Amino acid sequence: MINKITLALLLMLFTFQIQAQCWKTMDGGHMFSIAIKDDGTLWGWGSNSNGELGAGNTPYKLMPTKIGTESNWSSVSAGYYHTVAIKKDGSLWTWGNNRQGQLGLGTSVSEYYEPQRVGTENNWKSVSAGSHHTMAIKNNGTLWGWGENREGQLGDGTRISKNIPTFIDINWTMVEANAMNTLAIDDGVIWKWGNFYSQFETATPEIFGDDSDWKSIASTGSHSMALKNDNSLWAWGENGKGELGDGTNIQRKIPIKVGNSTNWESVSVGINSTKAIKNDGSLWVWGMNNNGQLGDGTNIDKKTPTQLGSSTEWKNIFSGLEHTLAVKKNGSLWSWGFNFNGQLGDGTLTDRNIPVQITPPCIPLSVSDTHQSALQIFPNPSKDYFSINTKDVKQVQLYSLDGKLIKEYTPSDKYTIRGIVKGIYILKITDSKEVRSIYKLKIID
Repeated sequence: MINKITLALLLMLFTFQIQAQCWKTMDGGHMFSIAIKDDGTLWGWGSNSNGELGAGNTPYKLMPTKIGTESNWSSVSAGYYHTVAIKKDGSLWTWGNNRQGQLGLGTSVSEYYEPQRVGTENNWKSVSAGSHHTMAIKNNGTLWGWGENREGQLGDGTRISKNIPTFIDINWTMVEANAMNTLAIDDGVIWKWGNFYSQFETATPEIFGDDSDWKSIASTGSHSMALKNDNSLWAWGENGKGELGDGTNIQRKIPIKVGNSTNWESVSVGINSTKAIKNDGSLWVWGMNNNGQLGDGTNIDKKTPTQLGSSTEWKNIFSGLEHTLAVKKNGSLWSWGFNFNGQLGDGTLTDRNIPVQITPPCIPLSVSDTHQSALQIFPNPSKDYFSINTKDVKQVQLYSLDGKLIKEYTPSDKYTIRGIVKGIYILKITDSKEVRSIYKLKIID
């Protein structure tokens, strides 16, 4: 068994490498995808015609590509042709199309192909990219907007576009910038402004409905989905493709409940399509499916929530305009739908109507996830098998140094490693009390 000093050094070395392979968050734009890994690195794929990937003046990327060298990105949001992101220090950055001032840089430059800092402040909390405008909230709860404003989507009482962050109001919890409008939550109450496709139009924030128990919103502007505190799911807006999930094609001007379930965990929307995950890890889809964006193996629209396969391992769901991105509990990335510019990240330009795996499983290992114990791994180095000097083992997982889950074992007297390429690996051992320990294993010929 390695000593404490050696173990600590190993953990310091391996934590960065392993976490670097795992996805923290992502978003889909028109025909591109942008993501952040757990190590704070930024990744993009798909179209880059307007610089939306931030990867310089290159046409497109067919697979996830690291953007720049920095590792301090915290959150990211994709618009139609532009991207906005916040770093861990609270600074705000934007890139891509700027024809409507949506980057907030105070310039008339049409595109920026690399990330640009907005101002000098380090107090940005969240940001949301609409089609051609941007909304953001600072740490003090103040709401700011910039970009296109012909429909009043900035909420500043005018219809004049802005190319720098413009103060809107105070005390906001979350904001969702859409096509020609914006939705936001303040103390559980939904507010809206802009043009909602003949349903509603105002250039200043106005309360939407009487309820005050809303938790989150996902919207394209034409249709909206929202979760309440009781985990019930509600929908309103356009419904021509069944995107509201109520079994009809009837437009709804006020929220209607989607089924009777109160176990919805998260929801994401694309153009005329909806995808949602329940708290049991099952994934449900409905709405437009012309490009396979529902992932059910057909191109047929669905008017009610339809479970995607039988898996209950889905963790996160994200939508582009007509493509879908999802992460499973094991950290693997999957995508499906429209792929004209490689926005699925599978190395092709082929549309997919079933989930396609993009990156392998990855479960982050970190110092906080470990415990120094009296376990011994023997023999080590190992050739055909290894053993553990205790019966109190619930799970054993073998990882490569870059964080890929190589093999998962059930408790045994001997754990075979035949067929595994020689090298240095990491063992994650979990006992009956859910205490986890990490050890180095050397596999030899």
